Amino acid sequence: QQQIDAGVTLFEAVGCDQCNEGYKGRTGIYQVMPLTEEIQKIILEGGNSMQIGEAAQRSGVNDLRQSAMRKCAAGTISLIEANRVTKD
Repeated sequence: QQQIDAGVTLFEAVGCDQCNEGYKGRTGIYQVMPLTEEIQKIILEGGNSMQIGEAAQRSGVNDLRQSAMRKCAAGTISLIEANRVTKD
């Protein structure tokens, strides 16, 4: 909603000329998490995924949802597709 309020245009998939549905090709939604000293320490001390995720967020790592929203704003994927693949 913040992106919409900021004037970000969202797109809807229209598909190909023959079937009017689907996408041509594929695009990935990624979460790349560098192994920072903090994350390394959590792992070595037997920390859980929640602790690792919180440390990653503190270091500025985008989660899958944030990555999907960026692709929506760029017009690469639709909001419907982003919601489908990143639902909790």
